[in-house]
Amino acid sequence: MKYFWIYFFIMLLGGIIVNLSKESFDSFRPPSYFNNIKVYVTGPVLKSGSFPSGHAQTAFASAVFLSWIFRRMTLVFIFLATTVAFSRVFSGIHFFRDIITGALIGIVSFWIVVCFYRLFLKMTGKIRNLTGKKKGVK
Repeated sequence: MKYFWIYFFIMLLGGIIVNLSKESFDSFRPPSYFNNIKVYVTGPVLKSGSFPSGHAQTAFASAVFLSWIFRRMTLVFIFLATTVAFSRVFSGIHFFRDIITGALIGIVSFWIVVCFYRLFLKMTGKIRNLTGKKKGVK
């Protein structure tokens, strides 16, 4: 259950940052700049709210979170997140800067939440490693 709450707060923090950024930086999407670009989406083609990419934020936050738990699968998770992010550029919905910024927000939101989680465990004297065994507590 602890992983659920950690993941929840990672997604919450990342989502807040992405949405505040989209409101602060009214960045147009590629279809607004290029009239002859083909966009491959289901539904209406959005013209604004490009910066940063929420999909890249979610993909990279999830990849880093899962890599934290399943360390041997890190390359697979990063590859999948990169594929999701680049699909946003290839489909004509985002610029490269949008996915890079979204990925960085996802990674940073992970580290912020994990640092607070570890600080909380340290303050409560419940330092545990990933197997659930107490570590360094007398």
